[in-house]
Amino acid sequence: MKQKLTALLLVLTLLLALSACASSGRDKRPNRETEEATEAPTETEPALPDLDYENLVVTAESFIFNYDGYAYNLRIPKVNAEGFDEVNQTIYDELYPVISRTIDTADFPESSDVNYEWYYNDDVLSIVVFRLEFFYDWIDYYVYNISLKDCRLLPNLEFLSLFDMSPDDYISAMRQSAASYWLAGTWDDPREDEFAAQQYQKTIAPGNIQDSLPFLGADGQIWAVIKGYSLIDADYYFSTYPIISECPLPEDWETIGT
Repeated sequence: MKQKLTALLLVLTLLLALSACASSGRDKRPNRETEEATEAPTETEPALPDLDYENLVVTAESFIFNYDGYAYNLRIPKVNAEGFDEVNQTIYDELYPVISRTIDTADFPESSDVNYEWYYNDDVLSIVVFRLEFFYDWIDYYVYNISLKDCRLLPNLEFLSLFDMSPDDYISAMRQSAASYWLAGTWDDPREDEFAAQQYQKTIAPGNIQDSLPFLGADGQIWAVIKGYSLIDADYYFSTYPIISECPLPEDWETIGT
């Protein structure tokens, strides 16, 4: 009996010793959770601004003037979100002189309307401002393409890259669109009328398309403000064309009038 008790005590002593060793070994092993918590943080992309898409663009300032018994309202837009102060200042600085010329000469106003439309997707916001001449059938456009990722104005080349479109592809597609709309909207055949041929070729000239103002349209596709050369009155008018035209395009569209 005494020998059994001694043996039992010996077993318990060994178990306690093994337990202590195991505990000591665990204490000496590196703690992965602690190591991971103390590792240097990796760089992350900056947080996107908190955007209210229903009210993403609002009127920054409105100017009202009266002429001949009617009130006219001229508006300057702004991006209604934090982080866009520099963009908004650029827009204001460009549009305010345009509006002030009308306010300062209300007896013979320059503009009957300055207003805006805006379109967006996950990456870009396009604000298109249009100014109507008071006494003439004329519209000026101002286009602002704005990155919603880093709150800045986008150059045209960078804007096009968001649609995986090269400058050459853009010019080619917009030439075809401008050609189809010009031909669909004219009553003089540029194949037979020399002046019509001249105005048509000026409209679809690569240089004219290169000077256009691309923007994101309501349909999610690229649109552009382009000079459309006219057959009456002014030499040209600004028009907006989608990059994908719904009008038919004849096979000889490039050589018409040449």
